[in-house]
Amino acid sequence: MNGAAPGEETDENLASGHSGRILLAVTLGTLCGQLGYLVLPPLLPEIVATLSISETQAGIGLSVLALLTAAFRYPGGRIADDLSRNTAIVLGVLALIVGYSFLATSTRYTTFLLGVSFVGIGLGVYVPAGFAQLSDVFDRKRGRAFGLNDAAVSLAGVFASGFAAVAVAIATWRYAFAPILIGLVSVVVLYDYWSKGTYVLERPSLEVRPTLRRIAGTPGLRSMILLAGLFMFVWNGTISFLPIVLETVQGLSRAESTVAYAGVFAVGVLATPFSGYCGDRAGAFPVVVAAIMSTIAGLATLLLAASTAGVVIGVVLLAAGLTGFWPPMSSALVAAFPDENTGGDYGIVGTVYMAFGSLGPTYVGVVSGRSGYTVAYGGFLFVLGACAIVASWLALRR
Repeated sequence: MNGAAPGEETDENLASGHSGRILLAVTLGTLCGQLGYLVLPPLLPEIVATLSISETQAGIGLSVLALLTAAFRYPGGRIADDLSRNTAIVLGVLALIVGYSFLATSTRYTTFLLGVSFVGIGLGVYVPAGFAQLSDVFDRKRGRAFGLNDAAVSLAGVFASGFAAVAVAIATWRYAFAPILIGLVSVVVLYDYWSKGTYVLERPSLEVRPTLRRIAGTPGLRSMILLAGLFMFVWNGTISFLPIVLETVQGLSRAESTVAYAGVFAVGVLATPFSGYCGDRAGAFPVVVAAIMSTIAGLATLLLAASTAGVVIGVVLLAAGLTGFWPPMSSALVAAFPDENTGGDYGIVGTVYMAFGSLGPTYVGVVSGRSGYTVAYGGFLFVLGACAIVASWLALRR
């Protein structure tokens, strides 16, 4: 089931050999898949204006994207476990290609919803399969491999701002998805060539009860799921509306808010590998606690800042926390699962915490429409406080 070539041992080399090529292929797929997801927030003002939709409709669309990403985590993980990693990864990328094709040609809200739906399905299938593939190849360096994969998400955020700015400047927002489609096609070709794995086309087992019983019987796992769900709620809500918040609350220009949005992910390019490394060396949950505290400090500073320097400090602290949370958290979750069920178990856990997290954009859209963005984002501070309590308890238990 794993991605190692027959007869070839993995040496956990992050930069070369079979393991390095698998890491490159998976992170390239992550980069391209997340690039389209993260280009949506900076494009949101243009999308709202072009499609003549409200902020609430925009928030619903982003929640549909997040909800379907959550819903297909478990099927994606089961496909990776029961059939093959290759089957799940390539199916996920093909769904992404369909979704971004719809977005690239969208002229109506219904087509936009169809596009984000396929993108959600694709990401839902791809993410647990990708993590399972990396887990097969890496053991001692799992946190570092996950950190580099998450760094691709951050790099996608940096590229997303540029894609959005160039597309709007030379044509329309739809053109931002053209290079993403080219990249995804390349991922299919490279992964198929490098993995040398097999494709199995049959019905996977989707029995949920045995998986749920196994998860329920794993000490501390329910608390980890609660923690991941609360933080995902903050992540989705914060990132989805950050450019608009920077414009309306802090008075930044469109260009300045785009640069600040890119800055979040530029920080993440460094923060995610570093947090993954620290998690491998010092333990996952102390690093998770530190990431949550950085998020709290950054969000509070961003909302209360009265100067450009304050905004910059807030963005840096917020970015370090939001992005640095996931590598040690993912490593802790994967370590709790048996090897033969890594994909399915990680998938169903992802379904649970991402389903809750998908409500973040809708929460911001509804509350901001009634009370403003400051109130909406201020509410996240209470959620993060609950995250800090749960994470601290898990750190003490370990």
